[in-house]
Formats: sequence, C-alpha cells, structure tokens
Amino acid sequence: MSSISKSNNSLNRMPSNAIFHGLIYSMTLLAVCALLLLIALKINWVRIDLLKPIYLYGIYAAVFIGALLSARNVKGRGWLIGLSFGFIFFVISAFIGTVWKGESFPISIFLLRWVTMMAVGALAGMIGINL
Repeated sequence: MSSISKSNNSLNRMPSNAIFHGLIYSMTLLAVCALLLLIALKINWVRIDLLKPIYLYGIYAAVFIGALLSARNVKGRGWLIGLSFGFIFFVISAFIGTVWKGESFPISIFLLRWVTMMAVGALAGMIGINL
C-alpha cells in the first residue's frame, strides 16, 4: 500500500473530519426538511401549529443521521463521537437560533434539548460503528 493511500485512509478516520462531514450532511438534511415544510405550509398540507414539533423531530433526525455517519467513518468510539456530534450540533443550532430569532429559551427547555441531542447522538454513534 502506498504512503499516499495510507495518509488518505488515516485522514478519513480522524474524528474532527468525520464530525465535520456529519455536520454537512445534517445541515443539508435540515435545510431539505425546512424547505419541505415551507412547501407543505404553502399548499395547506400542514397546520401552522404543527410546524414546530415537526421541525424539532427533523432536527433530532438530522442529529441521528449525522452522528451515525460520523461514527461509521471513524469506526470506533461510537458513543463518544455521537456525544461530541450532539454537543457541537446543539451549540451551533442554539447559536443560530438565538442570533437569528433573538429570543431566549427557558433553562428547562434549553437543558432538555441539550440532553436529548446528546442522547440521540450517543445512540446513533453506537449504531454507526456497527454498520
């Protein structure tokens, strides 16, 4: 095996690269989910009071898929990669939500979403290393 293929193989297994690629997939999935919700709202398939729960489940699905792909690329330490992914995704989404909307959440909702994203990420990481 040549040294170039060895270095490319080791770069693919680095946790930071894997988490970054998982974040790209997750943000893409979230953008598609938001676009589909917008279209569904425009043609009256979804009531406006159901948008928030549907979008929240879309966020959890994005965390699950991103952590799953990240752990699959690293091939080890699945729960740790998943926890890290959930934490990073939560920090990014909380920052964007706070800056974009300008509203703050009560600490109980903040902590509940943080724990949920971390748990979903850890579960997806454990599943991802076995794929």
